[in-house]
Amino acid sequence: MVNPTSELGTRLTTWFQRKTSINSVRRISAFSAALSSDIGLKRDENQDRVAIARGRDGAGRPYILAALSDGIGGMKDGAGAAAETLGQLITSFFDATRVNDSPDAWLRHAVQSANTAIFNRLGGRGGATLSVLLMTAGGKISLLNVGDSRIYRFAGGKLSQLTVDDTIAGQLGHKIEADMGSNLLQFIGIGKDLEATVVPVDGIEQDDTLLLTSDGIHFMDQAWLAELIYNANDPGVALRRLTETAKWCGGHDNATAAMLSPIQAIREPFAQDNVDALDIWDPFGELQLILPRARAPSVGPVASRGDTDSAALAAVVEPLMAPPPPEPTGAKRAQTKKKRERKPKSQIRRSDENRGQSGGEKPETPQLKIEYPHKAN
Repeated sequence: MVNPTSELGTRLTTWFQRKTSINSVRRISAFSAALSSDIGLKRDENQDRVAIARGRDGAGRPYILAALSDGIGGMKDGAGAAAETLGQLITSFFDATRVNDSPDAWLRHAVQSANTAIFNRLGGRGGATLSVLLMTAGGKISLLNVGDSRIYRFAGGKLSQLTVDDTIAGQLGHKIEADMGSNLLQFIGIGKDLEATVVPVDGIEQDDTLLLTSDGIHFMDQAWLAELIYNANDPGVALRRLTETAKWCGGHDNATAAMLSPIQAIREPFAQDNVDALDIWDPFGELQLILPRARAPSVGPVASRGDTDSAALAAVVEPLMAPPPPEPTGAKRAQTKKKRERKPKSQIRRSDENRGQSGGEKPETPQLKIEYPHKAN
């Protein structure tokens, strides 16, 4: 029997791996937020992934989850590792909200599940960074960071880093100037040695903004980033300016970011009370998964919006296949065969002609050409 949430994780991973344009900025109309990603000028492939998910926990309370993952160049399948990290993170997080009442435990479970999935597939020879922001209905904000992606707070015209890089330089206060200072101390996919700590964030005000970035953005001076954000009139404009400026400064790496005002976002109404609705956005499209509470969590009917690639979307959201009906026996089999023989040829032709319009053909899973540039280059 298929595990529904495991199936959901696989399909979300496929969605995050779909073929997209080389850059995009997407505003989230449901609340004040935006996501962006740009391949840059020096890479042949975008190994960054970023998403925002919004749903309800088992008690019906809303949450918002924002996550950014940067596949590690120079190791195996960086793009695939980043896509799988987000797919498994969101799925495992959804599972965890059904079995206990601790947001910190939800985060730890989801991150460890993603780490285990990547390690089992790549054996420590590939992985990704991960920065996660969780906002729950009670106003609590928690962060978790693995690797050198970052989360910032923008308030009063100033930008301050909330996470600590999992590098030698990060752990020693950026006092190491040599190249070895940028080497990662841990990453998603490292295996049982992963130490992921959930950090609470206090003092976030109504108008404060949180920013998640990959190193293709935050290699620039922090004061520059603050000025670009301060002089933008909305998150979408801010992220477009950040990615364009990163390219003006050489575009040496994939540049990816997410920006949102968490206090405002969590207060926006969404979803009906009688269903679990999981909304997911990335820079190139969006999904809404409707999962009825009357049964175990599963992949249910899905509505899509935006300019999401239709073939990739169909591959992700195709409903789980129901078991085939039992084969007819005896007289019923003979009766069925007789009815089939009497079917008019014109009707058969019409069925064949309409088959392509009825959605009967399965879309092919998008394929990506995988390149492995070294992350430090």
